[in-house]
Amino acid sequence: MTLVVAQATESGPRIVSDTRVTYHDGRRPSFREDVLKTIVIDSGMAVSFSGNLTAGLDSVRKVAGRWTSGAGVEAVVDDLHQAACSSAGAVDFIVARASAVEPLIRIRNEGIERGLTTTWLGDHHAFERFQAGRSLVDAQWGFVKATCSKAEYVMLTLVESMRAVISDPEITTVDAFCVAVASDSRAFNYQRGTFIYPGRDFVIQSGQPLLSAMGQPVEHGGYEVSIVPPLQPGTPALGLCFANARLGMVYVPLMHDEAQVIYDVAARDFGAVAHARYGVELEMPMRS
Repeated sequence: MTLVVAQATESGPRIVSDTRVTYHDGRRPSFREDVLKTIVIDSGMAVSFSGNLTAGLDSVRKVAGRWTSGAGVEAVVDDLHQAACSSAGAVDFIVARASAVEPLIRIRNEGIERGLTTTWLGDHHAFERFQAGRSLVDAQWGFVKATCSKAEYVMLTLVESMRAVISDPEITTVDAFCVAVASDSRAFNYQRGTFIYPGRDFVIQSGQPLLSAMGQPVEHGGYEVSIVPPLQPGTPALGLCFANARLGMVYVPLMHDEAQVIYDVAARDFGAVAHARYGVELEMPMRS
């Protein structure tokens, strides 16, 4: 199970999703607990899925090949609808387009919904928690409205609401990392970010930067992660860099089912190693 939420803006769709994998029957196939569920196909299209992982990933890879070979959006939508029907409702999809009359299309066994301005997939209970968290964003972040565009504020709202779901211990089907996707200048790309968990109380010395103080060592229970997007918008890849743990993860969902782990890598070298192993060019981590 998962949660994917998408909203259309004047600059194009904004999408957030988690990366948690849940096995309701207790079995553990080859997947770890991290799978990218919103996949940028190219600069003009992104596809999200929820439900059965094998059916979802296989279907996205199939339509990615057809789309990049010149098939139209209707062929993509028809293929995904067939996949949803063949799975008897075990997998659902959202097709998002960077520039279109219909930027969001939800595809389920029950049918195809077009012309949507907002839509979602996944756990209904998690979505209710998402909506509850969303109602609190204005109270916490309303002061930034005057300093950003409407599209930027929508993205902030979606990300903060998803993080509230992920941090809620009562929601067990949505967890791990919040992945955000947006289309800017008519091109989809993953959004960069960083998260720092200190692990324990800390003292800030006079003149010491806050982020430096928060970055506690792994042995103290702390960790930090930089979400590292590709240099070229429209690339189906995303990196996670854990600077103080010397660990990296690279999602290349059209090639591999799960995140590929890079051990013992410095943050400054993360991009070079990812490029050498997987052929993707990533930005520099925000924290290196």
